[in-house]
Amino acid sequence: MNIKVVKEGNLYSAQVTRDGIDPIWQSSRPMPTNELWLALRAVGCTPEEIVSAFEGVPRPSSYYHFADDMLPKIEDALAGKRQVPPQKPFAEAWIAVSIFCEDLSGKSAHRLEDVLEQADSINIAVPTADEVAWAFLRLRKRGWLSTEKGEYRLTPEGRRMIQSIAGDAPGFESAKRLEEWASVHPP
Repeated sequence: MNIKVVKEGNLYSAQVTRDGIDPIWQSSRPMPTNELWLALRAVGCTPEEIVSAFEGVPRPSSYYHFADDMLPKIEDALAGKRQVPPQKPFAEAWIAVSIFCEDLSGKSAHRLEDVLEQADSINIAVPTADEVAWAFLRLRKRGWLSTEKGEYRLTPEGRRMIQSIAGDAPGFESAKRLEEWASVHPP
């Protein structure tokens, strides 16, 4: 399917066509990315098609501005300067799939803001600094996460494992599959 996404202020509209000409669906109003993501999935668009449609579309610069406040807490945890309380097993899977979905966009590394936006679109919630830090620590311990200068990426092994465990299910379903697997395979 062909998807055209248009930014309208801090919201987005979209139109879906099969042949690039006749619309089969269009948003009735501008909406946040997570709501638009769900609407596009409901009409049969794949996560890859949706991620591709958002490429080049400007993002609201301040929507995930709180990532700047979270970053020092996460970096301190990764550096061993701060203890992170254990989180629910879903946190690791949720963040892993968020990075995996960002990888599908073709970018080689992701800012925390990108990871938070993807997490929001998957679970319709934004993870806390502790959830992200705990997930990053576990993913790094598995050898699945590489970090450098405030950017995060999955290692080739991490991408392969997530793909083999989660398959091609939509984001939330992928996270649930990975959560089940991680529950019996601690790092």
